[in-house]
Amino acid sequence: MSSIGNKIVWSLLIFTVLAIGVGLGIYFGVREDSTQDPLLTAPYLIREEERIDCYTESGGTPETCASRGCAWSESANSGVPWCFYPPEFGHELVDGPTNTKLGWTATIQRKEGQPSRYGRDIDLVKLEVQKQTNKRLHFKFTDANNERFEVPEELLSIETPANKASSPDYEVEYVESPVFGIRVIRKSTGTVIFNSIVPGFTYEDQFLQITTKLPSKNLYGLGEHNHRQFRHNLNWKRWSIFTRDVAPDEWNLYGHHPFYMVLEDDGNAHGVLLLNSNAMDVIIQPAPSLTFRPIGGVLDFYIFMGPTPENVVQQYTAAIGRTAMPPYWALGFQLSRWDYGNLTRHKEVVNDLRKHNIPHDVQYTDIDYMYMKRDFTVDPVAYAGLSDWIDELHSRGMRHIPILDHAIGIADDYEAYNTLMDKKAYVSWPGEDRPLVGEVWPGRTVYPDFLHQSGWEWWIEECVNFKNVLDYDALWIDMNEPSNFIEDPRRDVLIIDTTIHHICQTGADICGFWFNTTEEMCQRWMQLGAFYPYARNHNGAGMIPQHPTAFSSEMTRVSRNILNHRYTLLPFMYTVFYEAYVDGNTVIRPLLHEFTSDKTTWNIDRQLLWGPNFLITPVLEEGQTTVRGYFPDQRWYSYYDGKENPESWRGSWVLLSAPLYFIPLHVRGGYIIPTQDPALTTVYSRKNPMGLIVPLDDNMEATGRLFWDDGEARDPVDNGVYDLIEFAVSNNRLTMTVTTEEYIPPDELFFDKISVFGLNSKPAFVSIDESTLNRTETRSCMNGMRTLRSVQNVPIKR
Repeated sequence: MSSIGNKIVWSLLIFTVLAIGVGLGIYFGVREDSTQDPLLTAPYLIREEERIDCYTESGGTPETCASRGCAWSESANSGVPWCFYPPEFGHELVDGPTNTKLGWTATIQRKEGQPSRYGRDIDLVKLEVQKQTNKRLHFKFTDANNERFEVPEELLSIETPANKASSPDYEVEYVESPVFGIRVIRKSTGTVIFNSIVPGFTYEDQFLQITTKLPSKNLYGLGEHNHRQFRHNLNWKRWSIFTRDVAPDEWNLYGHHPFYMVLEDDGNAHGVLLLNSNAMDVIIQPAPSLTFRPIGGVLDFYIFMGPTPENVVQQYTAAIGRTAMPPYWALGFQLSRWDYGNLTRHKEVVNDLRKHNIPHDVQYTDIDYMYMKRDFTVDPVAYAGLSDWIDELHSRGMRHIPILDHAIGIADDYEAYNTLMDKKAYVSWPGEDRPLVGEVWPGRTVYPDFLHQSGWEWWIEECVNFKNVLDYDALWIDMNEPSNFIEDPRRDVLIIDTTIHHICQTGADICGFWFNTTEEMCQRWMQLGAFYPYARNHNGAGMIPQHPTAFSSEMTRVSRNILNHRYTLLPFMYTVFYEAYVDGNTVIRPLLHEFTSDKTTWNIDRQLLWGPNFLITPVLEEGQTTVRGYFPDQRWYSYYDGKENPESWRGSWVLLSAPLYFIPLHVRGGYIIPTQDPALTTVYSRKNPMGLIVPLDDNMEATGRLFWDDGEARDPVDNGVYDLIEFAVSNNRLTMTVTTEEYIPPDELFFDKISVFGLNSKPAFVSIDESTLNRTETRSCMNGMRTLRSVQNVPIKR
């Protein structure tokens, strides 16, 4: 009840109608809801946290609220809507359900007498339910009489199966009273994972709205935003989704990802995709519930049943497509800066890293290399000789990536602009031949239209011609959202939020983009950034230099050391990318993906995993020389020396020593990690001896694999030109099985060092193929009760 003095205005007379579904309704899963859920009873019993906002604009009054058929009740609590939908505001069933090959269809309509919000209602709405696979449900609300914009199939096509799922993990039922809605239920537990039986369903031309109750408060995903935490804050948060280039805060950024995952209270996980590319708001509230409000298109949902978080991502990517396999060199360290000023300074920085033996694979050129910030040009003064310098970088085994923008400056003396206009390959105003004009780096600009053949043909031709002028190994495509403003962002420090959306090669600008960094901040960020999938140090114009040798000799030493560790681990990282490409696994992984049964991991976002087993615990606060880390109940070892964590650390938070020069890194027992001796670039590290780190689990066993190809092929897995080696330890025996052998490395590789973590005693002998090795290094490092053993010079294929 509201307090004395609060006003309650109702524009609808509420009736509670109970009915019993019979016949056809029962067959389709119809259910009349007779529970005492406050959302479905008298309006004055609706709990504040369950109110669905009916007046999202500012300036609402009891009168304007009533004009929308909604209720008004003021609240002293922040975020609570004062104008909210009454329980019977929504749609009702008018036709069906009717059986289809994959499920059923029904038609619903806006209730008679219900006020229109903006006067452009679509009165008849078709609901189509498809049980596509045992793990995937599809349902879609569309205009029953007219086509509406949907994501074009040529851009994203989710395959529709020929037959209905034979044994789905879910049930689907609908309810008619007090409003029409559907429930999706997990069969194995009875958990309702999607429930739209709440008021406020709206289907207008440019305002769609649907709310679902959530089965728990463990909500993840949605983007792209600068989320302050991995598990969402449900305290009346609104996240807008519309791609744009803007400095990060709690607003919409580059990506459009209306996909979320919920971890149910029993540890099962499911994911929900709204396949809609229109701008939208997503409202999260403490009920818990979630509301989608797109400004167009259709309400096209896919539900992925998991049941593990990793399964959810695998099923999601099986539907929408999986990450590309990056070239091996793209996992090397990369350096960039907006505005080196001139080629002389550019060379100085690159050569300084080389002088101090800093691993460095990729060097960028930002827009300052261009003439008047125009694509496909080079400044003839500040960057005279750039082409020769790129040839020099290539001779060192390095790569070059220049920036290009999808914004072409308007100038009669600019060849790229003239050819774009001649071919009419630009984005134009609807129904007109007039180009859409904006303003980006070069000033007034036009935009290539990549949804038409003329647009991408023009782009390809310009890129090919430009490569003959300035050689490059890849392109940095900037401003490829609807950009019409002039700033770049600095990104989140931790990037695990992107893992749910399967954006695998991701990373923040190491040491930060905007504002001047400090040496301590940059050193800590280099330690963490060395384990970003995309490890690039990049900062903005006018900021102090922040490349690894820009500060003290100690900063240089620490950067060199941690990058050497990254390069040592590149075979492991590359193999994790292979598993992402083939199976849809995540690369950077939150702990909850591996340890879902441990509820402590559900809200950990200051640690991250590479794959299932490499644990990174960074220091994220200034002046700290310790950091709290959580170790799930497994055997964990120091990556650096193989020392096993004490038994008391299992399933516990631990205060770890982390002096400024050090980042805690641990490996999980049971998972074998392939390694390789580092070098200044991957061209040379790929020639070096390889190794294995073999941390044993509680059963004294471990498994792992190595994916290896030429590191350059665009589709190595599809082409089949690669090697895949499986490793396994059991019964004191390490086996290496070559399951695929289609790539012949130009350099003979061998395992120079095999380190086993977790042995109870020194092995009596080491043999290969039943032959005892004559050359066995018996170096041992005693670590409490465990021993590290190394074996040298084992051929990579036996």
